[in-house]
Amino acid sequence: MFIENPILGIGEGGIQERLESLVAHEIASDRGMTVPQLHSDIIDTLARRGLLGVISLLLLYVGFASAFAKKRYTRMIMYALVCWLLVA
Repeated sequence: MFIENPILGIGEGGIQERLESLVAHEIASDRGMTVPQLHSDIIDTLARRGLLGVISLLLLYVGFASAFAKKRYTRMIMYALVCWLLVA
């Protein structure tokens, strides 16, 4: 899924359509249709939102980890807001 649109991903609706196609061709099991979440946050974000989404997600993780380690909660809120805007 990532290879088709590496920069921006295939979007929220694209995952469901692609999973239906994979099940129809018997490439994937239909168990994934009930909860269309891919293996992990990073892989799911990579497919849905591409490289820009993964970079934003990683910035969010690093920002939160850094803010918690240094106990700078206002900076943590800023990181959360910026990354939320990038991912949304």
